[in-house]
Amino acid sequence: MDRMLMGRLCVALGPRVLWACLLAAGLFLGMTASHAQERKLEAAEISALLSGGTALGENRGRDTRQYFDASGTTDYVERGGQVDPGKWRIDDTQNQYCSLWARGGWACYDITTDGEKYYWVGVGYRSPFTMTPGRALKF
Repeated sequence: MDRMLMGRLCVALGPRVLWACLLAAGLFLGMTASHAQERKLEAAEISALLSGGTALGENRGRDTRQYFDASGTTDYVERGGQVDPGKWRIDDTQNQYCSLWARGGWACYDITTDGEKYYWVGVGYRSPFTMTPGRALKF
């Protein structure tokens, strides 16, 4: 029920139902707030989300794109930069996305969602992204 409609209904019904209206309003607001909370994705969700798609995001203020091939290869590019090839996998025990780049070893991240966007989450790192199907590396 819409909050405005709930308010009008409570006013129309008068003081006898005020407590019921307040309780209902509290439950409604609590329910909508819980939908906005982030939750960590499970391994199967991460695999389904990334495989064959491109993450459109930002890394420390720079626009980025990263394609995830089902074979386990990945291509990352920042706006104006060159494509950086790497590998990706899912850590089933930790429910994390992991990547390997030429410049370093495997690094793993949680992926969370608030229902609208996704977030890469690591130690001291949180970066938003959305997904688009297929390979979409051009800006």
